[in-house]
Amino acid sequence: MSAQATRVDRILDFRVISIVSRKWSLTELLVLSIGVLGLLSDFLQRPHYRILNIHVLFGVMLLSTVACELLHEWRSSMGNKSNDYYQFTRRLARRVYALLYIMAAVRLCLYVAGAHSLEDFKIYIAFGAAAICVIRVSAMVQSFQALN
Repeated sequence: MSAQATRVDRILDFRVISIVSRKWSLTELLVLSIGVLGLLSDFLQRPHYRILNIHVLFGVMLLSTVACELLHEWRSSMGNKSNDYYQFTRRLARRVYALLYIMAAVRLCLYVAGAHSLEDFKIYIAFGAAAICVIRVSAMVQSFQALN
């Protein structure tokens, strides 16, 4: 009976893990689509409205997603002095880098298609670098707390 109960617990744990990873994937796709819409808006030279600047929306979504993921993992690994949080921050940083690489590939395709300059991509790099800095500082703070 207990072996069957542990099997059910493992299945439930797997479902919770898959829901969390799906949540990140949907959020990541939302951030990517906002970034691509911003690049297309720049390519088509559409006017930006002061109320909703799509570049700032991309940055806010990216930073808030990273902050929520870090906070969730921080709380779940509070008493744990292992290397799990550090490994999580490395995976999260890789996903942010992958997002920026995809954005750069889209921007390069638009440049080949006839865009005027690559100057508008700096804001995306700045928000990506800010997200990476938040991730690295969080990893350093957690490892410092684990030493104490």
